[in-house]
Amino acid sequence: MTSDKRNAGLAWVTSFAVRDGQVGPHIEQAIKATARLESISCIVVVTETPLEQVVACFPEISHDKIEIVQVKARPSFGDLFAQVNRLLRRRKVSQRPRAIAVANADIAFESDDDVRRILTGMQQLATEPDPCVLSLTRHDQHSGRRDVSLRNAVGLPNVMSADVWVFDRAIRQVESYDYCPGQMFCDQYLSHDLLCAGYAVFNPCLDCVAVHWETETKSQEYYRAASQNKDNREAVLKHWREKVAPGLGQYCGIVHTSMAALTSGYRPQPIKMSERRKKLYLFVSNYHRDHSRVQEILRGLEADSVDVYVVFDSAEEASSWERFVVEQGLGWLYCLLAFSNAQVVKQFLAGLDKHHTNLLLTPYPVGVQQQLMDAYDAILIWFQSVEYRVDESRLKTYFVHDLPESSSTLFVDALSDGFQIGVSWGTDFKSLKQKHNVLMEVAPS
Repeated sequence: MTSDKRNAGLAWVTSFAVRDGQVGPHIEQAIKATARLESISCIVVVTETPLEQVVACFPEISHDKIEIVQVKARPSFGDLFAQVNRLLRRRKVSQRPRAIAVANADIAFESDDDVRRILTGMQQLATEPDPCVLSLTRHDQHSGRRDVSLRNAVGLPNVMSADVWVFDRAIRQVESYDYCPGQMFCDQYLSHDLLCAGYAVFNPCLDCVAVHWETETKSQEYYRAASQNKDNREAVLKHWREKVAPGLGQYCGIVHTSMAALTSGYRPQPIKMSERRKKLYLFVSNYHRDHSRVQEILRGLEADSVDVYVVFDSAEEASSWERFVVEQGLGWLYCLLAFSNAQVVKQFLAGLDKHHTNLLLTPYPVGVQQQLMDAYDAILIWFQSVEYRVDESRLKTYFVHDLPESSSTLFVDALSDGFQIGVSWGTDFKSLKQKHNVLMEVAPS
């Protein structure tokens, strides 16, 4: 492969260290998979481990694509970004990569097609008024299947998590990125700091596959314990005090989307991850494709005070909605592909119930006005004609007390194997309450 051809591709910058005399097998697999991709022009490994020790533990790293850069301490994002700038500022233009990916060491793109999709998309995004960065959530491996499986406490995709960041221009003030890849919460630190620096950040992880080579996925209990670790908590407080408080004032999630949607003009905005903000969830299924009705619901809402999440149960519906958003100029909405089957829906409902202490569930049609949003922490509007069973032990009940008895109701019938959600229009409130201990009432239609 000639130098010019190789440098027309994507450069890869990562970091790892030798621990207990070895390099993790998942790290070796990821780096070898990256080196095999023809569209990867070069790989820069930044490490605090002496070169001879790295080569002794990982002989395959002596590859013509791979360069090892040694630093004195655990590499920070600033150290990795310094290598991005070095590569992009090479004297000969022909030696400069078209873009550079900074990635965790156990990550590799699945194929050259993913890399080409990245490069083509970055070229189109280069015409945007703000410099663009891609922040990609990984695909985990499950019994030969790969998907974006990280989810938050509610059961929606974890939009705070990222493992690959792609740049096509030099990064300013690299020394300010003083936290390290692999450090707890580093991805949310980085998202905030890039947004604060004026970058537009997008996450086309739905069709740009970054594979996580560590197959043993850490549990939610692990992450909960790590988040309570004293050092991690002090690091969060330090970053908040020094960066977030004088910056955006809150952390932001980067919405999952596709490169196909981005190149068609879709520009999702970051999700403001503040518990103080109201949440409106719109669950749109294949059975209800009239997107104009979603627009009706949003009228009268104050976009600056309410986070609106549009969630789906199919990839086809998500793509259809993204096209609609582009056509209508509704880029401030958050489109999240959340559901694939009834079990995932069940987890989502349980997660909503557990996460929000003041929650309203309501079927469509209903007129959601700002005063109703003010009364609740979160509202789920249910665009669904099929029924799902949810776990009785996990589902609490919330009431709207000051509504007419003839108002539409979403109620739960007690069944032997759980609850069945159904919709009853104009049903008498008192009789339902007497019949069922469990009732969710909604605003008048």
